[in-house]
Amino acid sequence: MEAKQATQPTKSKRNYGVDLLRVFAILCVVLLHEGSHGGLIGATTGVHHNAVMLVMACAYCAVDCFVIIGGFCQVDLRFKSKRILSLWATALFYSVAVTIFMLFYNATALPELPFLRMFLPVLTNCWWFFTAYFGLMLVSPLINLVFKHLDERKIKTLFALCLIAFCVAPFIAGTDIFRFNSGYSFGWFVVLYVIGACIRKINPFENWHKRWLIVYAICVACCWIMATYGNGAGIQPALIPDHPWQWLSYLSPFILVSSIALLMFFSRLNIQGKALTSIIAFLTPSVFAVYLISDHELIRNEFMKGGPAFAASLHTSEMILVMLGIAAGVFVICTLIDKLRALVFKLFKVDNGILALGKRIDERLGI
Repeated sequence: MEAKQATQPTKSKRNYGVDLLRVFAILCVVLLHEGSHGGLIGATTGVHHNAVMLVMACAYCAVDCFVIIGGFCQVDLRFKSKRILSLWATALFYSVAVTIFMLFYNATALPELPFLRMFLPVLTNCWWFFTAYFGLMLVSPLINLVFKHLDERKIKTLFALCLIAFCVAPFIAGTDIFRFNSGYSFGWFVVLYVIGACIRKINPFENWHKRWLIVYAICVACCWIMATYGNGAGIQPALIPDHPWQWLSYLSPFILVSSIALLMFFSRLNIQGKALTSIIAFLTPSVFAVYLISDHELIRNEFMKGGPAFAASLHTSEMILVMLGIAAGVFVICTLIDKLRALVFKLFKVDNGILALGKRIDERLGI
């Protein structure tokens, strides 16, 4: 008997739950940067430090979420060059815009050869996430093609292989076996994309829904307890350079499962109501820009580095509120900036140019 063919999802309306997860994830990314680049992790002790570490544990799955969402949403889509071109054009715009802004705001903060760097954001690795994700987008059509020829049994096997070989085994071994650079790499992004594609195809534990929040909470609790108190049990805590992959790491099985849990929960949300869906549809296109602006090396060094550390002197609850407030403020400001960027693109018909160039490339590639 032939193996059962993997279920092909029918084309349906927009999944606002996944869009909402994107918004949640980018807020988590900003929170992570407050703790690391902002200096809150190093500036706090005692209860304050434990509270910051809890926020870090809740937010650490954000990066894995973004890449898994990519595989989940794109595995059945026809490849179009305009998607890659649009990402690159947006990144190039902010690379140039931020450099020019800093030229007038604080020229001494500019690195060597700033104008060469601003036109080559990928080659100069201006944003590590964008560089890795850009490479992933280049090979994603091949990954999608492979999935078209896999039945459900093989996809389940592939799903289990990715989890066990690339995540659980290195965690148990206590070393980054496959040299994924603690998750800051193209290779790890390929694994995450494949996991997202597998989830789309096999839809595991589809009846759990709200139970996935419990799974997420358990994973967060495990990471927080071990990263915060693990040293007392003879286990090296996370966020120490010698062992960054232990608990709070993109490679950690607890972080990966928490990412999967959030995707499974949010993708099943039945979000209705014109007002709410309109708000989500308005915010989602700017999520990428929030990352590009807030984590540009010049903006990060000038405004984020050490900035939020002042909150360490506040009461614990006030400190958490400040962290959340900063994340929300960064999100709002960057979103408004991106809406202006969209108007500029529309005024100069950049999107039309990207569409035309994308069609020409697709024709040459025979897609």
